[in-house]
Amino acid sequence: MSQVTDKKFQAFKKIFDEVVAEVKQFKSVCAILKTKGLDRSDFYRKIRHYGFDVSQVKLQSYRKELLQEMLDDICSYKVTRTEVAETLQTSPQYITVLLADMGIVLDSAKAKRAAHRRRIQKKYKPVLDHIEQHGGYAVDACRALGIPDHAAVLVRRVAEELDFPLDDYTFAYRRYGDWITLPKPAKPLQHKGQGKILSCRCTLCGTEHDVAYCNLAAGRSTCCLKCASVNKKNYVIECDQSTEQYSSFPKFFEAVDIGNRCKQKVKHDLRNGKAITIDGCAWRATPID
Repeated sequence: MSQVTDKKFQAFKKIFDEVVAEVKQFKSVCAILKTKGLDRSDFYRKIRHYGFDVSQVKLQSYRKELLQEMLDDICSYKVTRTEVAETLQTSPQYITVLLADMGIVLDSAKAKRAAHRRRIQKKYKPVLDHIEQHGGYAVDACRALGIPDHAAVLVRRVAEELDFPLDDYTFAYRRYGDWITLPKPAKPLQHKGQGKILSCRCTLCGTEHDVAYCNLAAGRSTCCLKCASVNKKNYVIECDQSTEQYSSFPKFFEAVDIGNRCKQKVKHDLRNGKAITIDGCAWRATPID
């Protein structure tokens, strides 16, 4: 091959590769050649002259190839003909013809039901995204997004279809003191009826622990034991009506009869600045360094 012929070959090969690359993006060969200012007949003549594979510039071959890859989704009605046509940049009717050539005939009723199901999924997917980001119940997420409450039933159905663990996010991302709840399945609390154990992360040290929801809600647990021991405060329990005082809660409970009251509840109230009246005497807890 002469030097001149070799240059012409390399120049045409470059053009041919560019056309093939654009055809793979489902662009018409005629439109590509028109953009490049090339004659269609001359282009195909040079393809035969230089021995290139003409099938590489046939749009139909790439469409059939991609259609073959999407065949499973099409037959299972995961995508519609219109969606496939948009991907292949052609018409739904042409997709029907290609499928017929492959011996595939779609059930129009099933296709309509599948399309309706996908529309529902697309409509309520933002609700699941909101729950995944903020946690909470489906009803609360619907209200936050301005969607009617009754749509929560459809949200749950969409979550099941998309395998979204909706129940794991019911108590997720709630803040209880230095605890933050995690999107994990709640465990049943033994011997406590409907109690739950939630997975939580201590924001002070980053460790994860299982904490009873009743303790979180009541404020009895605000961080992990390690951080609680480091940040532990000492209290002096004093009576408003007398000079009687105690330097710790154990000494207070040992000396003062609180009756049938729960020690943890009394301790929690005193720590939170509430006064506890026992036998006409108001007791208060004052933190000390």
